[in-house]
Amino acid sequence: MNKRKTVRAIFENIESLTSEEIMSSDALKNILKIQVPIAIREAFNSKKQYASIFEINTSGYFIEIHKRDWVSAIETCITMYLESEQYEECSKLKELISEVQKKSLPILKIKNEENE
Repeated sequence: MNKRKTVRAIFENIESLTSEEIMSSDALKNILKIQVPIAIREAFNSKKQYASIFEINTSGYFIEIHKRDWVSAIETCITMYLESEQYEECSKLKELISEVQKKSLPILKIKNEENE
């Protein structure tokens, strides 16, 4: 399996950008919509705690999502795909959520008198 190369998001004049300008960027939303599920899938398959979404410019700083936030991040991507009526992508993402949730559930061992 080939390891995914983390994409790089290039921000011009990053020092002068406000968080509102960054969050309202359609280009950034597109990157997130596509890269979040890919990064989570890779991190999930590799049993990592963080999914690396993209690098900021060439700074060596990465935007990452912790494992506990994967489901909500994927749900946000589903919302974006619903807005553009890309239902097939939504279906794929729902399957990914199921996989992540299934793997996250603790395994319970039930003891009964016969097993003791």
